[in-house]
Amino acid sequence: MEFLKRELASMHAFAPLCETLAKPGLCVAEGISEGAIAALCCALQEGENAPSLVLCADDREAFRVSLSLRAFGTEVFFFPSRELSLIPDQARSEDFSTLRLSVLSSLHKKEKLTVVTTPEALLQSTIPSAEFSALFFSLKVGETLSPEELCRKLVHLGFSHAERVEGVGQYSRRGGIVDFFSPSRADATRVEFFGDEIDRISSFDTATQKSVVKEEEVTLLPARELYLSADARALLSERIDEALEKPRLSDASREYLALQKAALETEREAADTLFPLLYPYACLADHFPSDSLFFCTSFSRCADALAAAARAESALFEAAAQNGAFALCTPHTLGDRDALLALFRSRRALFLLTMPWSILPSGPNSYVPF
Repeated sequence: MEFLKRELASMHAFAPLCETLAKPGLCVAEGISEGAIAALCCALQEGENAPSLVLCADDREAFRVSLSLRAFGTEVFFFPSRELSLIPDQARSEDFSTLRLSVLSSLHKKEKLTVVTTPEALLQSTIPSAEFSALFFSLKVGETLSPEELCRKLVHLGFSHAERVEGVGQYSRRGGIVDFFSPSRADATRVEFFGDEIDRISSFDTATQKSVVKEEEVTLLPARELYLSADARALLSERIDEALEKPRLSDASREYLALQKAALETEREAADTLFPLLYPYACLADHFPSDSLFFCTSFSRCADALAAAARAESALFEAAAQNGAFALCTPHTLGDRDALLALFRSRRALFLLTMPWSILPSGPNSYVPF
């Protein structure tokens, strides 16, 4: 594998490509076969300290590219699309939610990694970077903190209570022992107290419930991607009350808002439809440092995939609107082909094409044939 990277680095087009990618702007490399994509991405990342992103047209291609990147020794994370929640407490895949939170956490730890994703997942709204960073919470051995305070903090971060911790996003308490499973960690965490002091922190196996590795410090992050603080819940509850007083509100909207208010008051998970009231639009790209490298394996196929996802989202939103889901605000939506292109133009970005770049709506900042 190292041989392939060396061969690519020795090609006449490689040095001009590196020079172009040293500054923001869209560069197009034509004549790259799918088998060479991973090798070129890895070769270009040599000496880079920031994480990078590889955009693939669909999950299958993302899987293939991830395997190839791992073969070169790259630490790779897949960032899946999020299942939209249009009603409070709507069932959704916890696995996808955990993967997304784990990737966001790793990006904020400034780790050098490669994130492979799809157009829909890239442009879906998520919690803004600054708000996400502000929610990180560390626990240290010897720190003064009561079990009650830790449990309140876990509830505040979106963890749900369970008799026994078996999955991500759960917590439990047995006297002076608090267990929880953070999305950013491979194993659950056990915190043992002596009075109001943290006496021991360890990871444990959820199957056997036995402690595995002793630790000195652990960092918590929210158990939900779209997080609502107590102040945010109060604000949204206020806005719902104001909306419910409107005389011409439809019965469907009244019923929907009543469900949302009940979810807010009981600290259950609120629907995605409320979040535009709290946060400006933010997506995965906003969590990357400004000097990160962005790669796209096929712009035309990615644009087509984004258009298909946008049509499906539009149909979903249209049905939800008839049930009063957008009585307070309109949701953040996926962008189009131009939005995707604009995002890449604002970054150190490379389109890897097997055909001429004339398929783009406008020319790139730089063009390098291989």
